[in-house]
Amino acid sequence: MTTSPQFPRKYPPPSVAEIRALRESAGLSVAAMANLCSIAPNSWRKWEDGAIMPAPIWKLARMVVEQMKQAEKKPP
Repeated sequence: MTTSPQFPRKYPPPSVAEIRALRESAGLSVAAMANLCSIAPNSWRKWEDGAIMPAPIWKLARMVVEQMKQAEKKPP
């Protein structure tokens, strides 16, 4: 895997498996995940196919999924 200038060397970019696992852990389609991150679905597909995901998008995606999980845990 190549490194990205957007990720410091001690923080490697997420792997394809990590990107896909994050989306699937939230039970979201590619289009739904992309919509939540305000990006095009083709961009998300590209990252799941092996392109390097920008660090800010990875951080945002993790935050979105974490917030979804927290919202599911709270009683109505």
